[in-house]
Amino acid sequence: MILLLPHQTALRSEDYGKHLLGVQDLMQKHTLTEADINTEFERCKSLKKQVQRFVDENHPDISLLQGKGVELDDACQRLEVLSKSRLNKLQESLRVQEFFLQVEEEEAWMREKEPMASSADFGKDISSVMKLKQKHQTLETELQGENGDSIVLRIRQGTCSVVFISYGDVASNIANIHNLTVSTHRLL
Repeated sequence: MILLLPHQTALRSEDYGKHLLGVQDLMQKHTLTEADINTEFERCKSLKKQVQRFVDENHPDISLLQGKGVELDDACQRLEVLSKSRLNKLQESLRVQEFFLQVEEEEAWMREKEPMASSADFGKDISSVMKLKQKHQTLETELQGENGDSIVLRIRQGTCSVVFISYGDVASNIANIHNLTVSTHRLL
């Protein structure tokens, strides 16, 4: 059971990454930890078989051996639960960090398009008016989110289904995107 303790410490960590690369790094480390744990489980199975042989041979310390076998089983089960829990939290953290990346990309796109939407230039001749009108129509099409991937579109439609752990800025990011979208539509 001493061999299982370092894994328990790693699996109880509350560090789920502060950015996308950090989470991905932690996921890779978790994969390595799971491989180590699986190796330990195999050793535990081997030890349980030895305990059973001693029981079958009526060893004088049967109760002690069976007790150690039960302790080993319990430790392995606890470790498995911890591992699954950590993996779920890391996957959740990964989804949140990917969401934050999408939000940042959407905000950058909106800041990029805002000067065009708020421009007071209406053209000086027919060709410049037509070019501006075409740019405006393109912008409106992009704002409608015809690609279906737009985080703004999914937030507006209420179909953005990201499960959040305890990230306080999520609500402010969503509000910020919503406000940018509304202000850009007003400018149009």
